[in-house]
Amino acid sequence: MDLTEQQYIIEGVIYNITTTSEMHKRIRNDHDFALQYVRDNIHTSSHSSQLEFQSESAIENNSNIENIPTSESDANNATMEHSGTWQNSAIKLIFCLYKDHLTLFKNDKIRNEIVWRKIGDGLKEKGYSYTIKQIENKWKN
Repeated sequence: MDLTEQQYIIEGVIYNITTTSEMHKRIRNDHDFALQYVRDNIHTSSHSSQLEFQSESAIENNSNIENIPTSESDANNATMEHSGTWQNSAIKLIFCLYKDHLTLFKNDKIRNEIVWRKIGDGLKEKGYSYTIKQIENKWKN
């Protein structure tokens, strides 16, 4: 049995999963299986699979289950789009928009990335230009 380690973002958390190539394929292709796999293995580790996680990911996820690393061009675009200087009015607007979209964050059928995009659109309507990653990171900090 040949084991390999791969990183995934599942529901906004980075997981280092060591398992067989067949299991990696199922984790990538089946969202429900990936969630169940994480739940089943979060507190146990066996010789056939190992799971390690890191909370509070600062990585913008493009889907609920995503292999890492993201492309370098995405990272470069995120840094170049805005210098990262935040105006107080933009921060206050994030709070208002977050409150307006709170029910969407709590909805299991809607990915958080979609809600952060809506918040980003709200900021753009008011003339601010921040990436989704920057907005989410500002919220976390």
